[in-house]
Amino acid sequence: MKMTSVSIRRATAADSPAVSYICLATADAGVSAETLHNAGELPGVMYAEPYVHLLEAFGFVMVDEAKKQDKYGGVVGYVLSTYDTRGFEQSMRDRWLPPYLEKYPLSAVDPDTKPDAVTPAHLRGLTLQDKHYIR
Repeated sequence: MKMTSVSIRRATAADSPAVSYICLATADAGVSAETLHNAGELPGVMYAEPYVHLLEAFGFVMVDEAKKQDKYGGVVGYVLSTYDTRGFEQSMRDRWLPPYLEKYPLSAVDPDTKPDAVTPAHLRGLTLQDKHYIR
């Protein structure tokens, strides 16, 4: 077995893509949910990325030095938490979610609304799981 050097450090906003990908890669009861989503950013948007962006939250990432040159800087795991649950929830509503609510409006999951030529590309072909996250 090859030994690698693994370290843990404080998570930063720069780790957002890595924690989002890891969230998606484990979002189906610990296995990859990549095939379940066309809007693969949604699990991370809801469950991981806010913790590296909002003031009420914090986290740590595990970095594998042997993978340091990959597109995620070697980040292979994370632990995320908050100092203040109610404040975090408020920041989610006030600061984090509004751009995503605009990008993924509830009208996109309305069963009476069918995508057409003017529907943005990211809202065409939404899966049941994508729609669940949008709701």
